[in-house]
Amino acid sequence: MHLMLKLHAALATALLLALMNTSCAPLAAFLPTPTQTATATVPSPTLSPTSTETATQTFTLTPTETPTPSQTLTPSETATETPTFTATIPPTRTRIPSPTSTPIVPRVSITTRSQCRYGPGVGYEYKYGLLPDNWEDVIGRVRILSHKADGSWAPVTWLLVQSMNHDPYSKCWVNASLTRVIRGDLNTVPDYFSKPKAPEIYGTSHLYDPPANVSARRDGNDVVVFWQPIYMTEDDYVGYLIEAFVCYQGRYEFAPVGYADSFQQNMLEDNNQIEVSVRIPDEPGCDQPSHGQIFLAEKHGFSHGVIIPWP
Repeated sequence: MHLMLKLHAALATALLLALMNTSCAPLAAFLPTPTQTATATVPSPTLSPTSTETATQTFTLTPTETPTPSQTLTPSETATETPTFTATIPPTRTRIPSPTSTPIVPRVSITTRSQCRYGPGVGYEYKYGLLPDNWEDVIGRVRILSHKADGSWAPVTWLLVQSMNHDPYSKCWVNASLTRVIRGDLNTVPDYFSKPKAPEIYGTSHLYDPPANVSARRDGNDVVVFWQPIYMTEDDYVGYLIEAFVCYQGRYEFAPVGYADSFQQNMLEDNNQIEVSVRIPDEPGCDQPSHGQIFLAEKHGFSHGVIIPWP
């Protein structure tokens, strides 16, 4: 309580002294002084920290974004490696000239008027004639065991030829002994006959049944094949064809054998159930089994083959 009284007394004394010191000046000159000091103290502490904080924020964002585009340039450099893959193309282009290294197609000249047939041998259908000095390209060959006119057997080569303009219809078979090689090597063409294929090369006939009652028996180094003839009209009649694979002089040979009586004889044999037969050589000494099929042949094609029960 005494302390409060002392404070009040001190404040009153100080006030009185102040009034006495300023009594010479007007009251208006005293009053603006505190307002100026109050306004001067307000901007100085608040503005300076605010401006420094905003400057640091904008400065720190700038360096973090600038490295990013420089790193994206690295994948674009790897894309430039793609031309190295195109460098592998030239080796493939070097293969283009390789077809020129294949053997040329052999060519023959016909030496005498010849019959060109649907298959290799006189047992196959006649297709058309070839005149002397005709030039033909050779696209196939086969060695056959041929029955000669004097009754003997001998290997003979037949050629699959076609016209030089490669017309598919022009393909036919001609005996090689009736030709002369004028270009290439006949040994470069493939062998076409590794299995019976008479209907395949000429066509299958559905007008007549195949030969009936087919049988075979061995007679020494020969096999005799028997069958019952089938009636055909005179216009259609051609005969019969056996495609056999036999052993002859130690070699496995393809033996296409044709048989044809006259039309009247074939009709007589059919009416009287008379068997006809063909004798084919077949010797021991080969590592493959002999076998064969028989076909009816008429002008539209061959019947389905009948397997011969080879003895």
